[in-house]
Amino acid sequence: MKTLPLPSLDDTFATYLQWLKPLVDEKTYANSAKALADFRHLEAPKLQRLLEQRADLAAPDSWLIDYWRGMRLANRGSLPLNGNQTMKIDWKAPQTGLKRVAHFTHALARVHHAYQNGELAEYCAKDDNCHSQWEILRGAARRPLPVEDEYTFNSAHEPARHIIVLYRGRGWAMDIHDDKGGIASPAQIENTLYHLSHTSLEAPDLPFAAPSVFPNEQAREIRAQLISRGENAAIWQTVEKALFVLSIDDAHILDDEDALNDAAFSDGSAFWAYKPLNYRCNTNDDRYFLHSESSWIDAASLADILTLAQHYQRDGQIRRKNTLPEHLNLRPLDWQIDKHETKDEDSGTHKLIKDALADYHHHAESYTTSIYDLYLNDQEQALLKHNDRDAIMQIALQYAQYKTQKTIQSSRENIDMRQYQNGRKSYMQSVTATSIAAAHAIYQLDDGDDIQPLIDAYQEEHAARKRACQDGHDIYGHFLGLRSIAREQKQDIPFFHDPGYLTLADNHLSSVTLGSHGILGYIAFTAGGADTIAVNYAFNRNNINLVLTHPRVRTREMQKFASAVQAGNKQILRILASQQHEH
Repeated sequence: MKTLPLPSLDDTFATYLQWLKPLVDEKTYANSAKALADFRHLEAPKLQRLLEQRADLAAPDSWLIDYWRGMRLANRGSLPLNGNQTMKIDWKAPQTGLKRVAHFTHALARVHHAYQNGELAEYCAKDDNCHSQWEILRGAARRPLPVEDEYTFNSAHEPARHIIVLYRGRGWAMDIHDDKGGIASPAQIENTLYHLSHTSLEAPDLPFAAPSVFPNEQAREIRAQLISRGENAAIWQTVEKALFVLSIDDAHILDDEDALNDAAFSDGSAFWAYKPLNYRCNTNDDRYFLHSESSWIDAASLADILTLAQHYQRDGQIRRKNTLPEHLNLRPLDWQIDKHETKDEDSGTHKLIKDALADYHHHAESYTTSIYDLYLNDQEQALLKHNDRDAIMQIALQYAQYKTQKTIQSSRENIDMRQYQNGRKSYMQSVTATSIAAAHAIYQLDDGDDIQPLIDAYQEEHAARKRACQDGHDIYGHFLGLRSIAREQKQDIPFFHDPGYLTLADNHLSSVTLGSHGILGYIAFTAGGADTIAVNYAFNRNNINLVLTHPRVRTREMQKFASAVQAGNKQILRILASQQHEH
């Protein structure tokens, strides 16, 4: 596996100026260039030497990965609202209802079992990607701590054998592996889930998973109060060690948009936000979603894991032999929460969670997801196959920015970097002078003969920038490393306060795609502040799926934005078609 190279200062600074220039006015650019020159002359050489030493010590591992994870683990906000990702699972299976959930769970259990027993080396060797993110298959969880959270993993010598089941606000632990290599059969899982779902239980006053959705300071205080009791400490550890969370939903939800929104933000009952694997399964309409804490794993690796599970679903090799008891050691997990009630007030841990949950509901309800299908005819589909479709989409996104906001701001495209040891994502600035000119020309309905050269030129620029990122020239990552070293040295670097740098660092629009529609689609994620547009798109046979995650108050604006994206794509493809016809 290749080691991520450390870029030179000259390469990164030259790219920085190139990326910044289209985004700011001449004065801001000149001031930022001066600030960069001062940084280059004063602090940067020492920081680069220290970073080089760090890279030498880390090799063959990534010099960036600890800083990359650390930045995410230092996030102090509510994880569902700041950093977690949710996606729809396009699961293919003939079963329905709980039987379908049981076969799905069995396939996942086989993936975890195969990983824990070292059986996937040959499978993983089929591609050139690093599979270090698959470590979460051992059973993993994020744990809230001061300053920076930590990630906990089960020891290879003490593998987890259980999962967490969430249903109607309550939690259970359920074994899916025995201690002799056996895996719970689909029939056992179905019977256990049937028994659970038909047990008459009152809805809890507080959802079992509520302690996981709060901002860090509240979460730490609530966790400390809970685990001060031994039985609660054991429950928290049981959840952390679980292989994954299976969330059963039997409510009737009308459409994918509402279902995705529920799986992403929920009411605090649908997922344990610190776990990388939360599977939300609706038994009424067989829609499945995955809610993931993303510090350790990205959507592309999650898609690979689920693709393997889908293979296990189809291979017909159901594991039935095991030593597990009839109901898979299903055991309820009930927090013991202090509730000090008087005539006038409710205090203690119960009130703390209740108040924090009300605050979370208020903020969660302010976010939503919008799903749009952009229809493509046969000619448009063919044109996308013979052009850089990501470049075309980026022009369309910038056109939509300009049409709806009369400006084009910093826009990042997520680039997969798993070809490197512990590689994650690179953030590529997609706005260039050429793309701005193309977006403006499309908006002004300029002649297609004038726009075509701009589209062609941008496709070349986009490909060159993507290649540079894939070759390890990641300026966002390099600046993160330099900033992190400066922080370790207790240095406050003036350049990192420069308005030009802050403009480039601000991702007004963040886009992610897994390419063609596969096992995962409809990715919902938050990306920065309330003004940031989080965009996921996927190319299907007959359309482009577009998913926007945004504050609910911007729904009308996002409808106009999505319409503009479609119009921009149509106009670009119309220009390409006319030029193709002429030639």
